[in-house]
Amino acid sequence: PQYRVLVLLSAYAALRFGEVTALRRKHLTLRNVGGRDRYEILIQDAVSYVDGQFVVGTPKNEMGQGKVVITSAMTDLINEYLDELSDKSEDALLFPGPDRGYLANHFLAKALKRALKQSGLQGKAITPHSLRRAGGTEYGNSGANLSEVKEFIRDASTNAALRYIQSTNRTIGLAESMQGPFAQSESL
Repeated sequence: PQYRVLVLLSAYAALRFGEVTALRRKHLTLRNVGGRDRYEILIQDAVSYVDGQFVVGTPKNEMGQGKVVITSAMTDLINEYLDELSDKSEDALLFPGPDRGYLANHFLAKALKRALKQSGLQGKAITPHSLRRAGGTEYGNSGANLSEVKEFIRDASTNAALRYIQSTNRTIGLAESMQGPFAQSESL
């Protein structure tokens, strides 16, 4: 339960673990986009654990920095989470570790392992990075094209983006959504 928002945010914004653990209150902006209140997340930092110390740097590649707008279905959950956080300052980490500093990957990995066991999914290879893959795949399966997936996951690599685009057995529906050969001539 303590990592619920982190897990959902990682998935629905397709964040890398180092990006989500670097998030601070100031990186979330509530905006009305498309007629709904939704959060825009500014990704500008990433945390790594190197030689026993946390190191704050930039995201993995040149496209890693930027803004991600997430589904409005997360708005109430994020609002509640922000209200419950004890540190209300703009620089407060959204997901602090037990010592109030950065969260180490092994804390979330252990929590995921416990959750998988409780849900009967033990033995499944689900890691913190699996959340990013799930979000990118869901975005791709929602109808995003390759360029849109690359922008959403903030990755310049076409090969990386292709991993998130999966077959969905929507052949008939996709074929029916295509404009017919006479669609343009009828409007002339």
